[in-house]
Amino acid sequence: MLSDPTAAPGSAEAASSAPAGWYPDPAGSGQLRWWDGVRWTEHVHPVPDAAPAAQHPLGTAGGAVAGPATRSPGLYTWYIWAIVLLPLLSVIALGFFDLRGFIVSSLDASSGAASSLAGVSLLLDPGYLAMVGIGWVVYGVTVVLAFLDWRVLQRAAVARPFHWAWAFIGGWVYVIGRSVVVKTRTGRGLLPIWVMIAVVVIGIIVVVVKMVDAVAAVVGTMPMAP
Repeated sequence: MLSDPTAAPGSAEAASSAPAGWYPDPAGSGQLRWWDGVRWTEHVHPVPDAAPAAQHPLGTAGGAVAGPATRSPGLYTWYIWAIVLLPLLSVIALGFFDLRGFIVSSLDASSGAASSLAGVSLLLDPGYLAMVGIGWVVYGVTVVLAFLDWRVLQRAAVARPFHWAWAFIGGWVYVIGRSVVVKTRTGRGLLPIWVMIAVVVIGIIVVVVKMVDAVAAVVGTMPMAP
């Protein structure tokens, strides 16, 4: 069992500032062990033949072994990309939804004699039901994917990853929290945030276009002043 890293040569300040990477195993296995920036993990890796010598991360000199092995495994899982891109399903559904007709029908129903029954029928509109259903499916799948992604991060030498339960508030909350924590632990991992921003921008554009079209339709149904 590895001892407390702060007990190794070097100060506590050096331990807290040591970057994540592969370093010679302090347990003396002759391999490299992943230091996640906070603690030693259970992940080990053979020493590359051409790798330069590296000091213990808590020492006063040296650094992580260079080369492909310095990358923390599993930071960008397909789970996180699915969480980021799933909202596009709602955007696509909105693009095909007849929002103009729905709003015009709503206005007609509210002014009719049987407005209450007409309102209920609007809520049973197939397009509206499809929109609501897709939204709930995206929400549920996002929570499941967040759990799977969180579990992978735990196995990929990321200490205390952002908890998956935040996805119950919203997928965007998990994406932001997860990316910030991974960036703090490993020095990289913000790409999902930028992709999520692009998805949000696409969604805003689709919503604006649909709303402008719907407003134009409503204005067109208004009686003209004499």
